[in-house]
Amino acid sequence: MDKQKSTARRKNGERRETLSHELQQDVRNWIGFTQNQEELKEQQGVTDTWLVLAKQVSEDDNLSIEKYWLHGTASGQPALILQFLIRGQGGQLALTPGIYIQAELVFYPSAVPLRALIKRQINADSVAPGKIFSGWKEIAASETTANALSPFTSIKPYVIKQVTPALYQQRWWLADKNNDMISISESFKNIWKLLAISGGKFVTVAVIGKEKEYEPVGVWVNEIYKSL
Repeated sequence: MDKQKSTARRKNGERRETLSHELQQDVRNWIGFTQNQEELKEQQGVTDTWLVLAKQVSEDDNLSIEKYWLHGTASGQPALILQFLIRGQGGQLALTPGIYIQAELVFYPSAVPLRALIKRQINADSVAPGKIFSGWKEIAASETTANALSPFTSIKPYVIKQVTPALYQQRWWLADKNNDMISISESFKNIWKLLAISGGKFVTVAVIGKEKEYEPVGVWVNEIYKSL
């Protein structure tokens, strides 16, 4: 039995060696290994004007987890910044949805980089969203490419132009100009706010999700980003 376990471990190790360095890191992250943040900050990052699309907060016993979703206006790169707080503890990071920051972000090693650290930042003026998706087929193609690189992809933010909320089969959807529709997450509570802002017209919307369900988190009105 010990010989069989030893053989299995050796084969697993050989399989890992066939993976790219980035995908090996995804596997390590998935099974619980952590990264040294100070070492990460010594690496060169991506400098851009980042729009803070949304902030999400969840509670786990005595721990608060803050998720900040960012969009690189020049690079089109999505980013996720995490902050973990013991209940009652103040955080070092405070990013308000809708603000722009000029910052260098260092991304955790991954075949599909998403989680990042802020290496340095300064406040910035608002700018156009830059590289965005023109329809749901483009987002589907992007997700297909990401899934081919890594099986560990999770939800991420996207900015998509010319979509409008539509009621179909007693569910709310976001329809693009090609009449392709993706369902809005049932947990989304601000559908009436989105309807009021869009007024039945096509608008540019920021969403978070994957595959067949997304949650709108913001919308552009007269080129100004409004958090939902």
